[in-house]
Amino acid sequence: MDTLKRGKLRLAALALLIFAAALAGCGMDPVDEEKVRQYADPMTENVLTAVNEGSYEKFSRDFDQEMKSSLPEQVFSEFSADTRNKIGDYLAKEFLKAGRQEQYTVVYYRAQFTREKEDVIIKAVFSEAGGRELLSGFFMDSNGLRNK
Repeated sequence: MDTLKRGKLRLAALALLIFAAALAGCGMDPVDEEKVRQYADPMTENVLTAVNEGSYEKFSRDFDQEMKSSLPEQVFSEFSADTRNKIGDYLAKEFLKAGRQEQYTVVYYRAQFTREKEDVIIKAVFSEAGGRELLSGFFMDSNGLRNK
């Protein structure tokens, strides 16, 4: 990967981290977690298994239009390869909590990957569009992702 592409990826990752930090700093209003999990669990599972498979079609299936625009197939391919190189393949996830922040529903999971000794924290952000919940943000954090 050339220096320009690497720089763009780092800039995009930094922007995502800043956005995630801003959302994490805000308190979350309570939600009906069982109701939220009915859509959040399968959509999150789909995204994580799509990263394993390198399937952009599957990965972006439940994205809102802004997410689709900001994560085109080429960026996904690099993200998928980078994730698998750093922390391996996704194995399983465990629900941690969910809440509401402005127009978004934010759901946190703890996930295990084949090459990551510690938990990977997953943050899936959902919003309603056209009568359906869609993914508006997706973030992963772990030592392996930050340190390599």
